[in-house]
Order: sequence, then C-alpha cells, then structure tokens
Amino acid sequence: MQLFNFIIEMKRTEMENCARKYGISSEKTLKVSQELDNLLNIQNKFICNFFIEKYRSFLCDE
Repeated sequence: MQLFNFIIEMKRTEMENCARKYGISSEKTLKVSQELDNLLNIQNKFICNFFIEKYRSFLCDE
C-alpha cells in the first residue's frame, strides 16, 4: 500500500506541475487530473473492500 500511496503522491505532484505550467484547465492538466482520480478511486475501492471483509459479520446477519 505504501508504494501505491507513493504513486498517488507522484501523480498529484505531476498534476500540480502541469497546472502551474499549462494552466488549471489545460487538456494536459485535465488528463493528469483524471489519471489521479482513477488512482484514488482504485485506492478507495481497495479500502472499502478491506473494511467490508474485515467487518462482514457486523454488517450482515448470518
């Protein structure tokens, strides 16, 4: 998970640099922003799945 967090931070830095260089609404910045969004969505799904599995017995009547 640490590697994935590092990748997210690298993508965030890339997006910030693109925004400074090309502007916040440039196509390049928006593309990098979408890539960051995808990474964050993957991370959120992983975290949600982890907690669902961990606390399944509390969430479901078995």
